[in-house]
Amino acid sequence: VLESAVFPLTITVTPVNDPPSIDGQFPIQTLERTPVEITTAYLVLSDPDNEAAELSVDVLNGAGYQRVGNTVTPEPGVVGALIVRVVANDGQLNSAVFNLTVQVLADNVPPVIVVNGSTTVTIDQGDNYTDAGATATDNVDGDISDRIVVDNPVDTSQARTYTVTYTVEDLAGNLALATRTVVIQASAPPPPPPVVSSGGGGGAVSGLLLALLAILACQRPRR
Repeated sequence: VLESAVFPLTITVTPVNDPPSIDGQFPIQTLERTPVEITTAYLVLSDPDNEAAELSVDVLNGAGYQRVGNTVTPEPGVVGALIVRVVANDGQLNSAVFNLTVQVLADNVPPVIVVNGSTTVTIDQGDNYTDAGATATDNVDGDISDRIVVDNPVDTSQARTYTVTYTVEDLAGNLALATRTVVIQASAPPPPPPVVSSGGGGGAVSGLLLALLAILACQRPRR
């Protein structure tokens, strides 16, 4: 058997970029209506051509959340398991869509109302009363002072004690209440008129009375 001389065979290997894969996830949670950023740290990634650290993640639009970039905010009323659609990217190709589960925790914390000024106010009957109002903040919704409902029954024409009530509700339905006491005190009665002293005129009046009595005595008929 004869063999030929050795022939150098050249094989050209054309690189083929395989898409990455999302193989699982780590737990992720957020509070109701609270934004959370989705990063590769929450995903189990693999790629035949790249290291997992070289991959990125993109969040897609979906139901039950609002998206700005890779930050998602659960819509009001969404509590429990929220499915967020994501893909991994190696710079050229995307993985198949992966349904990432985000646990949304219920917001059970009520807002905080702060009454402006004193919580007890005392004014005189008939004076003008202007309520100083209140402010409200929520752990999720922030400043919700514009949602405060005020019940102000104060009538300064009536002397009594009134309660001004402030109530506010966050987007989760948590309610807060605060009050202010307004005391309308009765006006003091007007002072009595000054007493005018008669001075030394008492003697003249007494003399006149005696003279009148003498005249009456002279007019009595004699027996």
